[in-house]
Amino acid sequence: MLLIYPSDKYNKWPHITVGLMLFGVIGFITSACLPADAYGGRYANLIIACVGTIATIPILLGWLSANLHSTSAQGLAIALNISFGAKGQITGVWIYKSKEAKRGYPTGHWTNVCLLLFGASMTMGLMVLYTIRNRSIDRGLSSSPRWAL
Repeated sequence: MLLIYPSDKYNKWPHITVGLMLFGVIGFITSACLPADAYGGRYANLIIACVGTIATIPILLGWLSANLHSTSAQGLAIALNISFGAKGQITGVWIYKSKEAKRGYPTGHWTNVCLLLFGASMTMGLMVLYTIRNRSIDRGLSSSPRWAL
């Protein structure tokens, strides 16, 4: 909740999202590298990973809705975003394999690391794309509305 306020006030949605995703990456990597019986450390790192992962959802939904220029488009895009995101929860059941419990669930942790890095790179890519488009709008080369950064 504390990170949503500055992202909205200063229009820094992608910056804070990338930072949170990298925070989640750190949590998953450290949890994956600890021994399977280091329960306290693994639990603490999973809390860090969850904070870094789950906190991105409201910020990304706010950024998505800020870049759509009609209420009908906003409603449809947010519904589609949440619908496609639900498939990640189904996948989560299968990447944490019970037969890997003694090894500390490496498949699940490293899959989450890869997906968070992919999400961070896609967010940075959109930030660059929107910056380029906004500069062309500012120069008068396009009449479309500005993109929220």
